[in-house]
Amino acid sequence: MKKAIRTLQMSILAVLMTTIMSNQVVMAQIDNLANLSPEYVKSGTRNAANDAADAAVYNPAGLISLEQGLYISVGNQSLFRNPSHEYDLGLGEGVKKFSQNGADLFLPSVYGVYRMNKMALYGGYYISGGGATANYTNGSINTDLISMLALMGAQGAYQSTKDQYLKATSNYSTLFGGVSVSALNNLSFAVSAKYISAKNETEASTTLFSSPFELPDAQLVLNTEETAKGVGFVFSLNYQLNEMITLATHYETNVALNFETNTITDDLGVSSDGYTEHRDLPAVFAFGTQIKLNDKLTVMADYNYYFQQNADWGKTTIGTDEYNWSELAGDASLIGLSVNYNLNDKVALSLGSVYTMFDYPEKDLYFTKAGAFETNIDDNVSINTGISYTLNKTFSFTAGVMQNIWKKDVMVKAINASPMEVDVKTNNSMTTVALGVNMHF
Repeated sequence: MKKAIRTLQMSILAVLMTTIMSNQVVMAQIDNLANLSPEYVKSGTRNAANDAADAAVYNPAGLISLEQGLYISVGNQSLFRNPSHEYDLGLGEGVKKFSQNGADLFLPSVYGVYRMNKMALYGGYYISGGGATANYTNGSINTDLISMLALMGAQGAYQSTKDQYLKATSNYSTLFGGVSVSALNNLSFAVSAKYISAKNETEASTTLFSSPFELPDAQLVLNTEETAKGVGFVFSLNYQLNEMITLATHYETNVALNFETNTITDDLGVSSDGYTEHRDLPAVFAFGTQIKLNDKLTVMADYNYYFQQNADWGKTTIGTDEYNWSELAGDASLIGLSVNYNLNDKVALSLGSVYTMFDYPEKDLYFTKAGAFETNIDDNVSINTGISYTLNKTFSFTAGVMQNIWKKDVMVKAINASPMEVDVKTNNSMTTVALGVNMHF
């Protein structure tokens, strides 16, 4: 009987090899994270920051503005994401809706800065990409389409599927270090290197059942790991125009990441052990300004541009045409503005907003990528707010909340369902809660 089930699994191999699981990793369309510290969560603007150790990733050249001594920032973010998608295949089953289940409670960061004379040494750890899990305990459009193809491949041996699920995790752990130097009284620059160790894990399953030949249920499981390592560099400039205005910019180079697949279980026949494919972390240009209107009120603005089309994300064949995934995604950018108010010597309040834009040249084609519907990355706006409390000269604490809002009921054509004409209604929202402690010795 086991031999019969294995023969059935092999019979659907040819069908599944050309389906949506040719690239199994569920990833966000924009791999670079902007929320790298609790200070960012509470305001949404840190590109010109020079008041805490997290400036090591946002404005390393601005670290020269810190007082002499050792600075340490430790923080964590918890993400509560709610992507969902629904559709009707037109097969009499009605509308199906799938949504994310669970939360990502641990997104840590640690930064350290040692400021001395006209120099600052800095480094730390953060998650530069991924940091979340796509957890669809009842399946998704991708597992649904796979299940349909499996039934077709079974040629009547089974009549239904059940117990679909999809779980995929992505994490780009990043270590970095660098030096910031004061070149002139009002100009400083910084150079740093970062080392990324990335890991993506995917689990997916569907079970064939209701066999007219009384075959036992056949569970088809996919379980893979993909790992990659890479090195990149960051160049930063900070210019103190006057006592009120700070201008800052930095450029992060593209990090080449060539992921190698480790196949743990593959009943679907879609994974090739040892297979490698690029998913580079794109280069970023960032600019920021800080305007201190008085001792209490500061306005900050950010702009980031992500050079996704220049990154190597591999290729795909849709129909008879070949495409680069990065070109289908297009570049992305964000613009942020915040107001920061010192209530007194101990309490500071922040309120900001960030608008993130995605320039999809071929959005429907890009959403043929496994995980696109599950993560549903698209234009969105965030509302950021938070509070900082200074306990004494050594310790201060930060708490922030960020609410991301997407346009409701955005329709995307499911090209993977061809020749059926299927429009998928997508929605998303996310709440981020962050806590951090800053220390100065």
